[in-house]
Amino acid sequence: MPEHRIDDETRTTAVETTLGGEILGAAASESALNPPTELPDRRIRLRVLASGCALALVAYIHRVGFGSIVAAPSFQASVGLDVQSVSYLFGAFYLAYAAFEVPTGAIGDRLGVRSLLAFLVAGWSILTLAIAAAFWLPRGSAAVLFYLMLIRFLFGGCQAGAFPALGRVTAAWFPIDERGRAQGAIWMSARLGGALAPLFIVRLLGTFGAGPAAFAILAGIGLIWAGWFAWWFRDEPASMRGVTPAELARIARGRTSPTPSDSHVRVPWRPLFTSPNILALCLMYICLGCGPNFYITMFPDYLRKVRGFDDETASWISAAPFAFGVVGCVLGGWLSDRIIRVTGNKTLGRRLVGGAGLGAAAFPLIATLFVRDPLPLAILHGLTFFFTDLAMGPSWAACVDIGERHAGVLSGVMNSAGAVAAAAWMLVIGRLLQRGQETALFLLLVVFYTLGALLWLRIDASQTLPDESSPDPNL
Repeated sequence: MPEHRIDDETRTTAVETTLGGEILGAAASESALNPPTELPDRRIRLRVLASGCALALVAYIHRVGFGSIVAAPSFQASVGLDVQSVSYLFGAFYLAYAAFEVPTGAIGDRLGVRSLLAFLVAGWSILTLAIAAAFWLPRGSAAVLFYLMLIRFLFGGCQAGAFPALGRVTAAWFPIDERGRAQGAIWMSARLGGALAPLFIVRLLGTFGAGPAAFAILAGIGLIWAGWFAWWFRDEPASMRGVTPAELARIARGRTSPTPSDSHVRVPWRPLFTSPNILALCLMYICLGCGPNFYITMFPDYLRKVRGFDDETASWISAAPFAFGVVGCVLGGWLSDRIIRVTGNKTLGRRLVGGAGLGAAAFPLIATLFVRDPLPLAILHGLTFFFTDLAMGPSWAACVDIGERHAGVLSGVMNSAGAVAAAAWMLVIGRLLQRGQETALFLLLVVFYTLGALLWLRIDASQTLPDESSPDPNL
């Protein structure tokens, strides 16, 4: 029995003895009006997750939407771009994405992500609007390519902080056995944005043309989210209105240490860049990201110029992998958490689902080389994306498990490694597609998937990244 209730009973007995039953009746009446209660877990963290999912949706509508715009023959004809030039634009994006991942992740860990995310989303939304200015430059000139590369570089710098910051949110707001599902839901939303973007952009350009109105609508979506998030969100659960002690206890369950933002905690840079465990995590993520990066960027162009499909057919085929990925992200995160709940083994839950997903992705991808009809081709590419996305939730959850209070910067390191590889990968894709060598492209992806599956055997999600002053737990 809680201590304060024992004291209340003692005082009530004394009053009854001294003053009689009349006073006791009054005390009982007051107790009936103000009964002791324990507030339940209101799951405010699910509303936080919903806001993160909305951010991922907006981020991918903007990111994949640009790929759909520049792949459209009308846009390329209007500004004078070819396939190789388009690959340079995506390369500029990934270079900035890689450069700003770690700094923005570190800022989120030290100062919180509320203001950071609002600033970043507003920034990339304004840059999306700025794309329209390319139509006012001389068609086919170097100025067009330079301007769009600059826009994409700045856009990539802003988007770089989004998912490391969401990793930090996951670390602060979710218990260990809910992180896989949380990250799965976030990446499900990203894939949903990717699936909707080609269809949405085609309809948008068809209605408004490739002019300022279409880009203003895209920008407005992000600006609305940024304003709302800055007003509503709080970095720490204890500071958020409506979060009860029961929910705080649930969030803290299973942790070895708290994960608040703290500007006085130094980043353990040496373990970040010398740990074999983190090296395996980053290499695995590089292998995982090669396939999705192709689908996000050059897949629509591949369907048109290598496969010879018209715009409408290429649009719905390019949306199919993201639709399959929606299911893969949710299922992978759920399975990973479920295994942890049943076995109590974090590493097994992350490793088993992540490794199996990457290993299985190679088979439907190989089969696409022997298929020509649109529907089975869309299904096979969808299955490839489904299996790689089984690994997305476990990958980011493992990053959060290892990082804890440094989840933002570790997420930045992992995602930065993927972005550096993606920048080089864009050049390889552009060259292979320019030569019509799709077989070589897909065989390379098969090699990456197989290597990524093997690397999961070296990833231990139970090894937590230490603070600068803490002893190194054999990372």
